Order: sequence, then C-alpha cells, then structure tokens
Amino acid sequence: YFYPVVQRPFVVSTTPPTTTITSGSIKQFFSGESINSGNVVYVKEEQVFKADANTISSSFPIGLSLESKSVGELIDVLIGHGMVSDKYSGLLSGKRYFLGEEGQITSVPDYNNIVQVGIANSSNELIFLPLFLIQK
Repeated sequence: YFYPVVQRPFVVSTTPPTTTITSGSIKQFFSGESINSGNVVYVKEEQVFKADANTISSSFPIGLSLESKSVGELIDVLIGHGMVSDKYSGLLSGKRYFLGEEGQITSVPDYNNIVQVGIANSSNELIFLPLFLIQK
C-alpha cells in the first residue's frame, strides 16, 4: 500500500505554550468541587474531586486535571496514563512523585496511603502513571 505524505506549512506562533499531552486519553467530567489545573483527581458519582493520600476513599487517582474549573463545570482530565508538559515546574528528571493532600503531588510519600502519581521526564514534564503502593 502507498500512503501519500501530506506536507503542511510550518507556522511560527508567538503564543506562549499551553499544556502539551504527548500520550494518554482526555475525558470530560463534571467538577464536584473547585479544581486547579494539575490537580490529581478521582471519580465519585460521575464527578471528579481532588484526590487525597490521607483518605482511602479518595486516594485512588484516575487522572490529572488539565484546566481549572469551579463546581459543576465540565473539566478536561487526562485519564489512565500519559505525559503532560507545562503543568508543573521544578520537577527532578527520573524522580517519582506521589499523591499528597488536596490533589497536590509531592516527592515525599509521607501520608496514610502511598500512591505513585508518576515519574518526572524533565523539569516540567510528568509521566502520569498512577499506582497504589501501600496503605499504612
């Protein structure tokens, strides 16, 4: 089979970069509370809420919020696994990051439930790879 190559013009943009998703799936949910871009979230009754490592019922992350939204608004969420850019800064490449409180990520898993959120690919790229490790 022969598939023709379609060439597109090169476009230079002066707009600052936004979040780049290089893999993974994006799904929309209704926000059950105010959620910030980059928060780790879980689903309950078809809504997303901030995941929290201190509460077992909310410590199973399903995604990363890709935007900030208020209660009741539709929000884009990266689900499953994938890599996001420009949601975080100051990450250490190769270091594992864990779920903290209120949807935040941390490099020190010092909570009731240890949940890996992902691994830093660079200072501003996180490979989202959720994994429940242990319950204290």
